[in-house]
Order: sequence, then structure tokens, then C-alpha cells
Amino acid sequence: MAQMIFEQNLEKAFLLVLNMSLTSCAVIAAVLLTRLALRRAPKIFSYVLWAAVLFRLLCPVSFSLPFSLLGALRNEPAKTGRMEYIAENVGYMAKPEIALPVPGLSGAVNQLLPEATPETSANPMQIYLALGAYLWLSGVFCMGIYSAVSLGRLQKRVKGAVLCEKYAHQTDGQAFGYRNVYRIAENVSPFVYGLFSPRIYLPEKMEEAEERYILLHEQIHIRRGDAVFRLLAFLALWLHWFNPLVWAAFFLSGRDMEMSCDEAVIKRLGSGVKKEYSALLLHVAAGSRIARGIPGGVPLAFGESDTKSRIKNVLRYRKRTALLIGTLAVVSALLFVFFLANPAKEEEREDMPGAAVKEAKQEQDVASVQTENSVSEAAETPVQTDAASGEVASEFLEVSPEQLRNGELSDGMYVVYARSIARSGERGFDAYVTWEEETDLPLFPFAENCEFWVNRERSKIVYSPVSIDKFEMLILQLTKVINPVVYCEVENNRIVRAYLESPDNALGISYEKPLKAHWAEDVEQITGMTKEEVLAEYYVLAGTESADIADSAGEETIEIYTGNIGDGDSGVVLFKDAAGNLLGTEDAHTARAGWNNIYLGEADGVGFILTVEIEDRDTYGGYRYQVFRLGAAGEIMQIAGSAFMFGGNYEYVDETFRSWAEDLSYYLERSHLILSSQEGEIRTERVSEADKYNYETLRREP
Repeated sequence: MAQMIFEQNLEKAFLLVLNMSLTSCAVIAAVLLTRLALRRAPKIFSYVLWAAVLFRLLCPVSFSLPFSLLGALRNEPAKTGRMEYIAENVGYMAKPEIALPVPGLSGAVNQLLPEATPETSANPMQIYLALGAYLWLSGVFCMGIYSAVSLGRLQKRVKGAVLCEKYAHQTDGQAFGYRNVYRIAENVSPFVYGLFSPRIYLPEKMEEAEERYILLHEQIHIRRGDAVFRLLAFLALWLHWFNPLVWAAFFLSGRDMEMSCDEAVIKRLGSGVKKEYSALLLHVAAGSRIARGIPGGVPLAFGESDTKSRIKNVLRYRKRTALLIGTLAVVSALLFVFFLANPAKEEEREDMPGAAVKEAKQEQDVASVQTENSVSEAAETPVQTDAASGEVASEFLEVSPEQLRNGELSDGMYVVYARSIARSGERGFDAYVTWEEETDLPLFPFAENCEFWVNRERSKIVYSPVSIDKFEMLILQLTKVINPVVYCEVENNRIVRAYLESPDNALGISYEKPLKAHWAEDVEQITGMTKEEVLAEYYVLAGTESADIADSAGEETIEIYTGNIGDGDSGVVLFKDAAGNLLGTEDAHTARAGWNNIYLGEADGVGFILTVEIEDRDTYGGYRYQVFRLGAAGEIMQIAGSAFMFGGNYEYVDETFRSWAEDLSYYLERSHLILSSQEGEIRTERVSEADKYNYETLRREP
């Protein structure tokens, strides 16, 4: 068990590093191009841009902006601040798919990835991931040993260094004090060693004029915190040792650091010292080298970073105007933010069909719960709803192969159960479910400028645009498990917009559309009695509450009844406005198909109704929840709704389920039970069930 947990965490860490490495590749390439454009500018501006690369290499999350390098490269908006080019469950995909930062490369790479083989016990991709993770860990381990041994040797060499009395009590009147200078009894390059109390180490034999330049150079390093930057840069190299671009970034950033420090010295002492300073660089480089503790010059050594380029840079250095420096500073700052930012998530479309729920919400400021859990407004969706009932309308058109074949398909919104997308020739759905039994289906083509939208949320609808490659990848993954629902807007027999509602269906997760209960109508039809007569004859009032769970005036009254009309124990909740008008109902039955849990809750001062359905049949089952308010006319104003299915062909990914369960827990923690028929028992006790239904109690064994 311990080994399994270790291997799972190792693979997660490996994939996290891989995603950071892929992100950094795009940023490194951009910095390299920018560096060429700024080759005549002061090196401090190039040096600063490497900090964006360092951040990308060490931090998996970042902020989002409408303008960003990754957005310009058509990368997908990040989830939870991360860029995820390789999904955590890639080892369990029937047909593994990854997305690379540069458009157009993903398809070629995906063709090389091995598909799952049912006859084997493990997916080949799982094996490759495990081998890659152990190889990565081995490289990290080897670099750690090398660095520890080298630093240990260096520590022995500086142990006998003596404080230089010549500088111990001297202060440079212009800016710096040299109280941290030590002599080492070896012919080595001058260097700085230490983070919190850095020391400058000089060889015993050195002319006084040379020492002046060296001390100023090293003190600039100390003042700017370059040693900290280089240590973090090596940590990034340590983690990403397999990435050649990271090695290039490490050495080139070190070169820019040294050149910018050289320029700072010349700027301070004047251009008249350029020849002398260049001669010193050449002289020191020709001498002995220190035993480097870490590749690339950590600790910082005065003359050990591409001496030839540094001398050329010093000799052509000239003072720039304040206007030019200011312009370069602004440009560098903008580029820094541009490289650092993730793509912003697109706002949901305002022109999408089925906006009745959103329009009703806009008329009432309190129609949705705003929370730190990113619970947003009742979002609009291609699913058309009836404003009065909140029910899903059946106005979507079904694709007629005959009409499509004859070019007679009417313009409108169609629901398509996709099976595959044509991968060559004209693009479109080449296989899909129809009511007509046909084997030779005509292509349902995409328009040349077809837009592809994917719902980025699990419990609401917030569509974001994606590329056709990403859309196709999602469809391919989903068709291994189900025929995913795609809402297609059609003009002139071609799909102009395609909306994928639940891209996580393959993992058992789907958005739950708003539905209105019809207990009153159903019971009247079954018994031939009015609801009032049924309640009086077969039910007893178990309790009442008042809460603001609707957009009608005043508080609403919630009446909880329990009883039996002859088919088993059941219960019903009536939601009435202040005038006594029935706004809606929720019911529960002890028959397994009728199990339901109904709660009242409040978040940020806004009340809501929560329903939870738990069905666990050991090897398969599912969990569902709905969070909503009621409109003034009884329409459902949904806040959230999601389902999690397990068993059968659904892939179970523990981390994905944890995220799903945390969303459910958020509402359970802010609500109390009013009626339950779970496990075949009617309960009306007012208790919290946040500890009863959560990640720990509901999770499956991976």
C-alpha cells in the first residue's frame, strides 16, 4: 500500500513538472527571441525577463489576463490557475491525448502515443509514465548528490580563508562598504559565496587596482540578490534536468546577469575604465578556476561566464538617454507580465439560445449565490427552458440524414449524439446517433469558420472557445465511454457553432440541468383527489420553516409532510410564498428509485434549496445534487447541479472526484436537512449531513 501511494504521488509530481516544463518552453523561446531584439540594449532588461521563466519553472499556477503569451499561442484557459497540457489521468485514457503549447504539434505527437490494449492488465501509457517518473527521480537524485559533494569540497577550501583587515573597517564613500572580504590561499578566481551573509573571496596575490573593480562587481551582485536568483535557477534546473531549453536558459541567464553587472560597474566608474576592466576579465579568466559547487557558476565567480562575450559587451557599452531607458523599462515590464500571465477564461456568450433562466435572474439581484467557491449566476445554456416551469424544452431538432443529404436541413439548434469526427477531408461529424436506422450516414459538416465551445464548469454552464483540435480530442475521449451530447447551431446545412456541455463525461461527471418536480400534478392524477385532499387524508404535517428561498415578496413558508398513499412511506415539501401560493414541491419515497435528500441552506445571506441523491450499488451507481432558488412564478433558478457516475466504462480518477465532492460539501456545510428517504427511511430531523456525504465517505477505491 505504501509503495502504491508513493508511486501515485511520484507520477503526480512528475506530471506537474512536465506541465511546468512545457509551459516554460514557450516562455523560454519567447525570451530568446526578445533577447535577440534587445541585443544592443542594456543587459539588465534581458536579465529581468529570465525571472518570468524562473517563475514558470517553479510555480505551477499564475494569474490570468486577456493578453498573454500562452493565449496568443491559442492555449486553453487554465483550470485553477494551472496550465495542464498533460492530464493527470492520461495513463488511463483509452486513446491518450496531450496538448502542446505550440499549435499544430499536438496531433503529430498524439499519433505516437500508445492506445490502451484490453488484453493486458496495464495501459501501456501507465507503464511509460511510471518509467518516466522513476527516470526523472533518478536524475534529480544524481544531481543532488553531485551538488552536495561539490559544495562540500568548496566548503573545505574556504574554511581556511582569512578576513582581509585591509577592508574590514573601510567604507566606500560612494555607495558600498567592503567588510566581507576574505583571502584564500589558492590561485582562484574571485567569487561570492553565501546567501544570508555573503562573503567575497579573493586570491592572495592581486593588484590593488584589480581588486577595486572586482569588489565593486561582487558587491553589486550581493546588493541585487543575484546569488538567490542563481540558487533558485539551479533548483529549477534540478527539477527540469531533462529539458534542454532549461539548460540553455540557465546558462544564458547567468551570462546576462554577469554582463548587466559589468555594465553597472562601467556606469559607476565611467567609460574610461573599459579597457582596464576588459583586461582584468581576460587576466582572471586565464587563471585558475574555483571548484564549482553547482553547474554554471554558483557561487558567483568574477571571470567565469563567457569572458569573450563579456569583453565585447564592455567595450561597446555606452550610456543611454533617460528616455530610451524609460521606454525599455516599460516594454520589459509589459513583456514580463505578458510572459507570466495565463490566458483569461472567456466570458459566457450573451447571444446563446435558451436565456430564459438568465433573463429571469437579471430581474432579481438575489437570484444566485455568490461565494468564494466560485458559485456563479444561474448561467445560460443551449438547453432551452420554459420560463414559467423551468423545464427543459423539447424544441431541439433531430438531424434527418435524408434532409442533410439533400441539403434541406432547416436552420436552427440541433442536438447531436456524436460518435466520431472526420479526421481527413472535410471536417464534421461522420458518425452520430439518429432516430432513423441508417448505416450510410452523410457527413454533418462544420462551416469553415465554425466556432467550438466547451463548458469549463462541472455544476453550471460557462462556455469557453476551444480549437477544433481540442474539441476533437475531447469527443474522441468521450466516445470511448458514451456518445456525448453536442448542441449544434446550423446555418445552410452546416454547423456554425458546436457546444459540448459535459467534457468530463468519460470520468462520470456531467452537468445536471434544472428540472421541476410535479408532485401535485402526479398525485392528483393517480388518486383523483386534489393535493389538499391527499395531504389531509394520507399525510401529517411534520414541521414548518420560514426562509428566503424564492424571489417573491417576503419570506417563503416551507411545509414538510410525511405519509403513505398506499405504495410505501413517502414525504413531500411544499414551498409557498408569503401569500400562501404554491411555488414548488420536492418529494421523497422509500422506494429506491425515489430516494431523495432535501435541504435548506444559506450562503452569503442568500437562501437556497439543495437536493442530493445517493445511489450506491457497490459496483456501479451515482451521486447527484441540485442547488436552486425559486422565481416569483415558481420557475427554477438554478445555482449549481452536477452528477457523478461510477462503474461500467466510466474512469474513476480520485483527484477529480475529490474536486467534485468538495463542491457538494460546500453546500452541505451551509445547509440542514428537512426531508430524507435515503436507505428507505423517512427522516425530517433538522441536522447537518456534511459529515455524512463528503469525499471520505463517498470516494471509490481507485
